[in-house]
Amino acid sequence: MKKHLAFAVILMVCGWNQAYAQDKSPLKLVQTINLPGVRGRFDHLDVDADGKRLFVVGVESNSVEVVDLATGKWMRSITGFKTPTEPTYAPDLNKLFVTSRDDGTIKVFRGDSLELVDTIKLELGSNRTFYDRATS
Repeated sequence: MKKHLAFAVILMVCGWNQAYAQDKSPLKLVQTINLPGVRGRFDHLDVDADGKRLFVVGVESNSVEVVDLATGKWMRSITGFKTPTEPTYAPDLNKLFVTSRDDGTIKVFRGDSLELVDTIKLELGSNRTFYDRATS
């Protein structure tokens, strides 16, 4: 039974890839952005569309890297985390929330200056944040 299920999944994936492969051109690298001092892997990211900024978590660097999307250049690092996992930007609140899994906190930053304004204690292991503008 397991072999048949795996085979069916492979056929479905292959068929899906063939159907869409003809309609789409392959992705092309258009730019690279150097993030100085960042080592290891990245985790989640979020975007400030109006401010044209990208927030990228550097897990092993214990940082959130801020990229200026208008210029395609690194702006700064936000440090002071113990295993950051996910940034969430809330433009109508002018706040950036960053979950720090290994110390069970969410750090809250002003959206414009990125200065730390609050730390919220959660359970250890929390690593996701969501913001629903409709229910805030």
